[in-house]
Parts: sequence; structure tokens; C-alpha cells
Amino acid sequence: MYVIDISEIDDRHQTFDAEFYFTARWNDPRLAREAASGNLCTFALVDIWNPKLRLLNQRDVAKRFEDVVNVDSAGNVSYEQRFAGVFISAGDVSAFPFDSRILAISTVASGFTEDDIALAFDEGLSGRRDVFSVANWSISGVETDVSRIHVLKDISFTRARVAVHANRIARYYIWNAVVPLMMIVFMSWGVFWISPSNLGPQVGLAATSMLTLIAYRFTLANVLPPVTYLTRMDTLLIVLSGLVLLAFFEAIIVGTLAERGWTRPADRIQVVARIAFPAVLALSLLAFFAS
Repeated sequence: MYVIDISEIDDRHQTFDAEFYFTARWNDPRLAREAASGNLCTFALVDIWNPKLRLLNQRDVAKRFEDVVNVDSAGNVSYEQRFAGVFISAGDVSAFPFDSRILAISTVASGFTEDDIALAFDEGLSGRRDVFSVANWSISGVETDVSRIHVLKDISFTRARVAVHANRIARYYIWNAVVPLMMIVFMSWGVFWISPSNLGPQVGLAATSMLTLIAYRFTLANVLPPVTYLTRMDTLLIVLSGLVLLAFFEAIIVGTLAERGWTRPADRIQVVARIAFPAVLALSLLAFFAS
């Protein structure tokens, strides 16, 4: 199994698009021909015995070649096929956008138990191309393995799997998600430098920041994978949303204090906020980028 290309990794549907070259070889003495003939004989795959190899994690995969085999005079059978399509690959994205996953393509001899069929990789024919066309991912490493899978209590099959390691390139999400979010948070901190007596501009700026953040989060929802647990990006979004909301409450509090003539406590709250909010943000970013 030789992986030719991985063109897309879909986080929302937990799938990836791949194309790979597949070669299967086995020996069937019943198909042996006279050694003197020396020519290969071609059969349709369905017309001879074959291990009935099936792709386990395929979703929508097409074959590029005809289903035929070549047989030599010693009964050595060779089947070659090129597959392209969508494969299922559920991964843990809790570290998003600093996550990684294994993109695997698995095959099994359907209809035959482990006692009937033994699969083995030809390492000389298995592997991957050096460069793939997938964006925002770095592909590193390839591995092949043969393992046992259980279908029923007493029935097991041999599974052959080729897998590549994919690491997400986080720069895209940092520049297009984190940096704009930071700008919204910085905008909300403008209330700390507006006089407490100007309650209207303070509340207006804080409310505008909050509405902008909410609208931006709806946009990010189309990018982030919909999972039931919090990712690292989700945690950062919650913290940033909390900072913007606290800035809104701070504006109301200091404005109310100023209206009642308590300007000194209002000024002190603003001074504390100018230091505390950036400190909390710095700690949050440190935790976000920490590996």
C-alpha cells in the first residue's frame, strides 16, 4: 500500500481524502501454466479465487483500474489497483489547533478468518510520497502494521494497515482566529481609559466589543471541529469572552460609582483593571501556547 496523496482533512466530518496504490500478491498453484510459455495470463478478479480484500474505513472510494489479475507460469498472482476517495479517521482534537492525528487506511480479507488468511506487507512496495497537497497540515512519517481484530467472540481477522502521521500547522489559526480575537479584547479595554463619569461611551464601547466577539464566535464555529469536549481553542475563547464581559461590568460599576460621587473608588478600580486584565490575558496565552 503506497499512499500517493492526501488532499484534504475534514475536521467537522472526521474524514480525509486520499489516493493510494494497492498491490496484492499471492500464489495459487491451480492457475500455474507451463513454464515454457513464459507469458502472463490475465483473468478477471471475480473469475478466480482471491482473498477478497476490503477497505475497512472507506466512506466513498472509487477504483481507477480494472479489476484484473496477472498470473505467471508458477501460479504467482498479482493484483494492482489505484483507489481514491474519502476515508474515516476519528481523532482527538482536544489540543486544537496544536493537535495531530494518524491517518490510516486499513484492509481485511473479508469472509476469511485469521486461520484461513495471513496478511503481510512488502515493505519495498509500501510507503508514501514525500509531498502531499493537503493544506494546513504537515505530514511526517509512515508506518505499516498487521494486527488482529475481533468480530465475534471466537472469530478474528487479520488487518493490514498503512498510516501516516499528520500534524496541524497552527499558524493559520493563530493569525486568522487568535489575533483578531485579541484585537476585540484590546478594544474592550478602552473603557479603562475613559473617564468614569462618561458612562454612556464606556457602556457603548464594552457592549460593541461583546457583540463583535459573539458575531466572530459564530464565524469560528464553521472552522472548529464540533466535539462534545472543550478544545484548547475553546478554552481560550471562553477566557477571552469572560474578559470582555468583565470589562462591560467594570464600565457599569465605575460609571455608577462616578454618578454617585464616589470618583476615587471608581478611579482605583480602573487602575487595577489596567493591570489585572493584561495579566490574566498573558497567563491565558501562556497556557494556550504551552505544549
